[in-house]
Amino acid sequence: MEEKALNIIQWNCRSIKENVARRTELRILLQTRKPHICCISETWLSENIKTPNIKNYTRIFRKDRPDREGGGLMTLIRDDIKATHVQINTNQNSNIEAQAVEIHLTHNKVKLLHVYNPDSALNIDNLNHLIEQMGSKYILVGDLNGHHTLWDPNTIQNNQCGNALSEYLLDQPTIAHSSYRTRSCHTHK
Repeated sequence: MEEKALNIIQWNCRSIKENVARRTELRILLQTRKPHICCISETWLSENIKTPNIKNYTRIFRKDRPDREGGGLMTLIRDDIKATHVQINTNQNSNIEAQAVEIHLTHNKVKLLHVYNPDSALNIDNLNHLIEQMGSKYILVGDLNGHHTLWDPNTIQNNQCGNALSEYLLDQPTIAHSSYRTRSCHTHK
């Protein structure tokens, strides 16, 4: 892949399990935006549910929540992008769900860490445990359930997760870049 811009979408779909409207919305999103990578959280899929077929996205990495309803991650890689699954270990006492892939660029490789935190609290040590496995070149995406005015000025009240993330980001040599809004909300009818 030529190293100009890597276009990534992260979407909390709140179930594509048996939701025809959400699956249609996903297909439209991918057809109109054509991202290189689409990271979906809260798929609510289980191992007995088939992965949806999506044109131009045949490399799909899933991590289903094995022990209870909800959760789940799916990372879709556009067919012209080379990527491989990266094995990561999560702390056993952590509720964080995570998966990683390595993206092969023309002259470089970068790891993509896709995370879903189902709680409004976040143990930074658990997040650090995942990030430390990524090496020096990584992109972190996901739904961390962190609400903070640092990234959303319309937030009424910061939550514990938002406070923990903002402290973490301010202490790390990180760059948060997006040419789009980082948060958008809409209601499905």
